Amino acid sequence: MTGDWILGNMTTQPELPLYQVGYDFPWITEVTPLSHYRIRLQYSDGVTGEIDLSDCSTMEIFSEWQTPGVFEKVKIGEYGEVWWSDIASLCPDSLYLELTGKEFEEVSSPHSV
Repeated sequence: MTGDWILGNMTTQPELPLYQVGYDFPWITEVTPLSHYRIRLQYSDGVTGEIDLSDCSTMEIFSEWQTPGVFEKVKIGEYGEVWWSDIASLCPDSLYLELTGKEFEEVSSPHSV
C-alpha cells in the first residue's frame, strides 16, 4: 500500500511516511478536492479542515487549475506536499499552521538522530 502512495496513486497515507522520520510534525493523511478551489485536509493527529485556495487560482503558477478537471486531481505528493504537478504544490506544514492557528514551534520539536 505504501508503494502505491509513493507513486501518487492514492489520496490517503495511513502510516508514517519515510519523509517524516526524525521530524515531529503532523503529516497529511488525506486530501479531498472541493468546489470553488477549496480542499479538505486530514492530518495524522486528527486535525481536519478546509482551505480556500480561490485567491491562488489567479496566480500564474496555478493557472493549470483553469483547465476543467485539473484541480480535482489533487493528491499527496511524494514528500507529503499537496500536489497537482511538478510546478504546482503547497507546503503541508504551512497549511497545518493555517488550519490550526498555531506557530511552528508549538507543533514541532526536532528529534535527535
